[in-house]
Amino acid sequence: MKNKKIVVIICIIVTIGSTICLSQKGRIKTHLQLFNNDYYSTDGKIIYHHRSGLDFEATTITNADLNSFKIINNSYSKDKNYVYLHSAIIRGADPESFKALESPYSKDKNYVYSLGKRLEGFDSKSFEVLNNSYSKDKNYAYYLNGIIKGADSKSFEVLSSEYNKDKNFVYWFDKIIEKADPQSFEILSSIYSKDRDHVYIKTEILEGADAKSFEAIEDRRYYGKDKNNFYMNGIIVKEVIDPINSECINPNCSYIKDEIKNHVYRNYQLIEGADAKSFEVLTHQYSKDKNHVYTEAEILEGADTESFEVLGEGHNKDKNYIYWFDKIIEKADVESFEILNRYYGKDKHYIYTSGIILEGADSESFEVLESPYSKDKNHVWIRKEIIEGADPKSFEIVNSEFGIAKDKNHTYNSWGAIVK
Repeated sequence: MKNKKIVVIICIIVTIGSTICLSQKGRIKTHLQLFNNDYYSTDGKIIYHHRSGLDFEATTITNADLNSFKIINNSYSKDKNYVYLHSAIIRGADPESFKALESPYSKDKNYVYSLGKRLEGFDSKSFEVLNNSYSKDKNYAYYLNGIIKGADSKSFEVLSSEYNKDKNFVYWFDKIIEKADPQSFEILSSIYSKDRDHVYIKTEILEGADAKSFEAIEDRRYYGKDKNNFYMNGIIVKEVIDPINSECINPNCSYIKDEIKNHVYRNYQLIEGADAKSFEVLTHQYSKDKNHVYTEAEILEGADTESFEVLGEGHNKDKNYIYWFDKIIEKADVESFEILNRYYGKDKHYIYTSGIILEGADSESFEVLESPYSKDKNHVWIRKEIIEGADPKSFEIVNSEFGIAKDKNHTYNSWGAIVK
């Protein structure tokens, strides 16, 4: 047998993040320099290492000068000749004066850039970023790189992600709100605002609304009220709700009650027969009073209001029944019932899935595995279906992210089919 030549590679750390690897003969084999988690160099080439979808890609920065190469931030770098966005050259950018601003902007002594693209007509010297949507220079105010027509650059200021103003006008994004007074203007929500004279929805006056008493309803983006009316998206709610005597009874105001009229409303629609004084909200979908349990705005027939409770994962119960949403689960035992996960429940007799008995399942040995699998002493299940031939004893999850499982005989995909 011929002797094999063994080459020993010796690596010497010469600076922090820099390594030179030598062969036995002393010849330089590899020169690796780490700039940060995204950039490194090897054999004189600078590499940009980045995520692409689920994988990572390594892209060479063509013609980069290793000796003068510097990292600006995780997106930008430069050398004595060029500025780079990731691995691409920003054409015309001046390396010496280049600055990375708040994303997506950057600039040098000559130009302003958005994601590496030159913005023509922008004044670099006076340019400033207000947020990731708004900016200005000595001449103009900009929204998403477009000029806001009529805006006074010097006095222009951002009020919120939707509203802005200058000494002359108020703007909803880049549109002027006609007649709005910049001095008395106040923001109520993302679509409602007002000044001393008017209420506005986006850029339009909300005709008939009372500016003094108007208020947006917290956590209910499209809703507002004044002393006269309730409004949904700027339209008066047809169901007459007294704004003075009514009150929100849950955080996002999807339920309102008026004890004077003895009315309760869900999403501004009257819940027929509900008792305002004893009414309580259980969840966004369920509520009850001294007489009834309600699902949305409908009576849950037969439910016992005193003992009714929401269990979660679509299940509810009272002293008599277990419910799958608003449907009674026939044969379910109230005392022993328990929720296993969003798909399964069980009692001392049966396993249930989506409120239906899982025929053939053994309640005592049944166990939930990682979604979508479960098993008992006799079968392996994928949701409601038996995986024919699967061995319960040896069945196990291989990859929970992709739903891959196996037993002593086969491997199964996330639909329970055998992988051949």
